[in-house]
Amino acid sequence: AGLALRFVPPPTVSAVATNGSIPRYSAFGGPIEVYGANFGATDSTPVVLIGPASSCSATRWVSDSAIRCTVPPGLGINTEVRVLAYNGVGALLGAFNYSSPRIHNVSTVVPAPPAPPDGPPREVTVNGESFGATDST
Repeated sequence: AGLALRFVPPPTVSAVATNGSIPRYSAFGGPIEVYGANFGATDSTPVVLIGPASSCSATRWVSDSAIRCTVPPGLGINTEVRVLAYNGVGALLGAFNYSSPRIHNVSTVVPAPPAPPDGPPREVTVNGESFGATDST
């Protein structure tokens, strides 16, 4: 009687969705579902990465072909999604997009005389959404 070895193929990622649609989120992230194969016949605590190193939170193994998690805050388009499982790493390039920044309005405060260029610069406030989770001036 010999030793039987069983090859377990690495995970593959085939799609990423939010409620069945192409994911687009604010810079603050949100829930996604990752679909593919070989995520594990049982919960093996897989890790989902968005981009080079941002790890999803609240990752939940659903089945050998589905994982749910919450995308971390960030910026970017055509971002890679990777699944790290007990049997390797699977990736899908260009699988996730954060929503683009949107400007709602711009306001300026005119300083008391003397006005620019001789005086202090004007203060400009830009209001909108999806500028990022932290100051990235």
